[in-house]
Formats: sequence, structure tokens, C-alpha cells
Amino acid sequence: MNLQTWAAVSVIISALLLNRPQRLVMLVILLWAIVPGVAGHQLTGMVIGTATPIPPVHPVTVLAAVALLLQVVFRGPTALSALSTKRGPIAAITLVVASAVGQTVYLGSPNGTALMLDQLAGGLFLYLLIVIASSTAPRLLLQAARLWVVLAASEGVLGLLVKSGALTQPFESDFQKTVWYSLGTGRQSGTFDHPLALALFCAMAVPLLVFIRSSVIQLALLAGITSGVVVSQSRTGLLLLVLGVLYLAIASSQSIGRKFVIAVGTLAGGVYVAGTSLFAETQGRFVQDSGSAAARGLARAAFGRHWESFFVFGDGSGSSYRFAAGERLPSSLENGWLMYAVDYGLLTTLLLFLALIGPALVSGKRNAPFTISLLIGAFSVASYSSIATDTIAGPALFVAAALAALAPRSSLGESEAGLLEAAADKSATAARPRVSYPVAP
Repeated sequence: MNLQTWAAVSVIISALLLNRPQRLVMLVILLWAIVPGVAGHQLTGMVIGTATPIPPVHPVTVLAAVALLLQVVFRGPTALSALSTKRGPIAAITLVVASAVGQTVYLGSPNGTALMLDQLAGGLFLYLLIVIASSTAPRLLLQAARLWVVLAASEGVLGLLVKSGALTQPFESDFQKTVWYSLGTGRQSGTFDHPLALALFCAMAVPLLVFIRSSVIQLALLAGITSGVVVSQSRTGLLLLVLGVLYLAIASSQSIGRKFVIAVGTLAGGVYVAGTSLFAETQGRFVQDSGSAAARGLARAAFGRHWESFFVFGDGSGSSYRFAAGERLPSSLENGWLMYAVDYGLLTTLLLFLALIGPALVSGKRNAPFTISLLIGAFSVASYSSIATDTIAGPALFVAAALAALAPRSSLGESEAGLLEAAADKSATAARPRVSYPVAP
């Protein structure tokens, strides 16, 4: 398949689901999870790292762009009305994307164009689609949350099966072209482009388990998610997973008895995993952390010496890697936010951070599942190259930000049913004409 064919397929899909944008959103999230960037050429014909007139973007970026365009063209009043409810953060994110595009084109960073389009422009397209879809499908929040946890658990189980030798790595021929896979470290990524992307996606899924009513299913999904973090051998992912489980235990609307079952099951699973060789590999990364810690320290010091140069503008997408090489660092800056500061400028990066995180915190209620998921993602992004690599990290952050901005704030312990009922009431109220009708005596 080539780009023209995939674009035509995207038009057909977007047209068929024109009046069901929530299904478009679910499809985009699903495809981002199961189609790694290194295998995107199987749908678009464009291989990463090759010189092409059009940047080799992820196929889902094309689908999201086409879907958004058709929504605005053919459902203009409805789409624009929905977008106006979040015009503040949308305007800020759009400004960030425009600045990133301008800097990348003006400063001549062709190698980073696809990265910028996938992580920023593609993320914005998905954010806008979610806002549009939520205006007519209030259950989108629940559906997206449940899809996320199912995908995370499935990816975790897949990683475990590949690790055990029961399955071969999907898209293995494409993964063999990547540096981390060719090193043979034994770390697993599922169908994501990097093990740390798997850990990020799984850790962000844990707070969303509050939307699963059955304690048995909840525990089974948590086991799959935990497997994903363990086989990724991510230290940060493991710590964030624990924090997510603690939140889940506190915020779940289930009875004390069911919470006890989940707690005992989680503890038993943790004890079992701690005694396996899988955990020993992750534990070894905690013990032998001096190299990574030193590399991060050198990266922060290098940025600290030159931050004034990147205060307003950066050097374009991907330039942080050249900066790290110029400073003779042993690796990249290992922090997505710092890398964006070098790429696009400190002010631009701060604006992006506030536009994504701010709406979720504006009410002061930090216990909503979507907000906790977003905060976990934002912290995880700062622990490795994340959004400065072409993985699901950027789109996942934008999805969580959109869901957190749309989700009603709730008091601690309020049920997931209450959250979704409030969302439905809010959507229905917004859509209802503001006219008064006479009441019969």
C-alpha cells in the first residue's frame, strides 16, 4: 500500500463514520496502539529514515487529519460549537504547533518534520476529534477509558508471551532495524516502538481501572498491565504503577470487601512477580542506576549552561539530539520536556505543558481518574526521550489531556457511574436550546 491508497482509505473510513465521530476516536487510539511507527510503511509505503518528498508520518496521523477535515467541512456548526467550549487550550496548543512547524521549516530540520507532525500536529488532531465527538457522545469518556485499559493489559500480556518465547515479536523484521531492539536487552515493547512507551501507556491506564465495575475483571486487567510494566523493565513505570494502584484502592467505588479482594490479589501477584527472573531484571536496573543517573545529571547541566539560547525559540524538531552530541553527552537529554525546550523554545514548551495540564487542574480536584492518568503521563514524559521520539507517547498525552479536560470533576470516592452521568447531563444541557416553554396550569 502507498500513501495515496492509505489517504483514500482514510477518506472512506472518515466518511462512513462521519456521524459517529466517537468511533473514529476509538479507531485512531486502537491503530496508534497496534501499529508501531517502524511498521507504518506497510500502510503508507513511506519508510522512516529515507528521503521522501513527503515526511514519513505515522498512518494514524493521516487518518486523524482526514477525519478532522471531514468533520469540520460536513459537520461544521456542530464541530465548531463543540470546539468553542475548549477554545482556550485549543488556541494555546494550536499556537504551539504553529510555532513548532515554523521553527522546523525556517531552521531547516527536515529529519525532525515527521516527528513533529506525529507527536504535536497528530496529537492536536486527536485532541480536536475527541472534543468534537464528546459533544454528541457523552459515553465517549467511559468507552475511551475502557479501551485504554484493555489495550494496556493486552500489550502487557503480549510482551509477557514474547518474553517467554510463546510468541514471536510482531513486526519483528521492522523492529530489528531499531537500535534498542538490535541490542538484545530482553526488554519488551508489545507493539509499541519502545519498551518505555509500553511502560508509559500501562502506567497511565491504572487510574482508569476505576471505570471497570467487576472486581474480578479489574484485577485481571491490572495483572496484564503490571506484566507490561515489568517486561518493559522500566523503573519509573514501576513506581508510577504503584502510585496508580494506591489511587485505585482509594478512589474505587467498590465495597470495602471488593477493595480487600483487589488489595490481597495485587499483593499476592506482587509477591509472585518479585520472586521471578522478570522482576530480577527490573530490580537490577534499580541497583545499577549510576550510569543513567550520571547521564541525566550531565544532560541537566548542559541544558543549564545554555538555557538562555532556547528561552524564546529553539532550533527545530530533532535539534536536541544535535545539541546532546555537541555537548558530548553519552545519550540524549533523556527528558521529553527539556528536549522540546531545545527544539521549540522554553516558552513554547511551557505553554504546551500548561495547555495540556491546566484545564485538568482548574477546578482544584486532583482525584479524577483522567487527571491522575494525565499527571502520570506528564511525569513519565520527563523520565526519558518520550515525546521527542516517534512513539505513542505524544498521542497518549494528548488523549489523556482531552479526556481530563472534558471529564467532570468529582469528589473523592464518587462512583464512575456518577462521573459519566454528570458528563451526559452536561452534554445534554449544552445541546438543549435555551428557550422557555409555557407550563400548563
